[in-house]
Amino acid sequence: VPVMVRTRAEALLVIQTDADLRWSEKEMSALTSLATVVHEVLDRDRADRLFSTTFRSAPTGQLRVAATGRVVAANESFEALVGGPCVGRPLSDFFPDTATPSSLVTGETRIEGCDAARWVRVRTAEVRLVHEVEPVTVVHVEDATAERSNRERLRWEATHDELTGLANRRVLGEELEATIDAGRPCAMLMVDVDRFKVVNDSLGHTAGDAVLQRIADRLRRSLRGHDRVCRFGGDEFAVLVRDDVSDLALAAAARRSIEMLRLPVDLDGTVIIPTCSVGIAVRRPGDDVEAVMRHADAALYEAKALGRDRYEFFDDSRRDLLQHRLRLETTIRQGLLA
Repeated sequence: VPVMVRTRAEALLVIQTDADLRWSEKEMSALTSLATVVHEVLDRDRADRLFSTTFRSAPTGQLRVAATGRVVAANESFEALVGGPCVGRPLSDFFPDTATPSSLVTGETRIEGCDAARWVRVRTAEVRLVHEVEPVTVVHVEDATAERSNRERLRWEATHDELTGLANRRVLGEELEATIDAGRPCAMLMVDVDRFKVVNDSLGHTAGDAVLQRIADRLRRSLRGHDRVCRFGGDEFAVLVRDDVSDLALAAAARRSIEMLRLPVDLDGTVIIPTCSVGIAVRRPGDDVEAVMRHADAALYEAKALGRDRYEFFDDSRRDLLQHRLRLETTIRQGLLA
């Protein structure tokens, strides 16, 4: 006789109606075996019910998927994630190029069928339930969109200038080093906004920031697609030029930058015409990253010393002149302190 709890059988009761009946050892063994089978079936049934309850109420998205790739069950969390019913649909509706559970890539991946772009972490496990003939794969899906967005934001902030959106000095150094290691010809243009301090002092830092943003945008548009423009710091920008580093090509790039930066900038009714100075250094055999940057900076110093709003190429004579000036300034300062 089945023992019922509400509408479910929870045990099996054997009633002996003959008081004189004695069970043989073989009959007792059969009853014991029957009890064991019933116990196992009931245990599995309870486990299935617990699994189903946990499946439905899980805070993360979950699917039960047949070997054919058809979704046989989905919990509320998953349907909320994709925005609608899922049962009966193919797994590929949510994970493109995934026909069956065995081809589903676990880890972090993109999920389709959502109102907005979503990234999820996927885990899978094969289970066999009493009421299902074939084993099914349970797909656990955890929304990782916010976490991924935070990682990407931190990565962007580590490699870009927040004000202008340009790559920063770190990226410039890394790309210059990679270009040198690859044996590609390269050059550096160092661009400095002339008399930028006057803008900051007279119109304020907000106006100064607006000017830097305009200049950054103009530099982007003045360059070839494979050149890299970065904000070097303050009012100074740098351009990494690769492959065609002839004097003619570099002079043309410098002129384009100077001409585009000369265009008027309207700051709420106050119009300014910014100018810039450009120093150019071609990477020579044996020059490392620091040497290229130092030479471009020396050429920039010379362009500013010669009147600004112009470009100059680096050469060894200018380096020697700068070193002489530095030694002379040091000697004068030491004399004044004596």
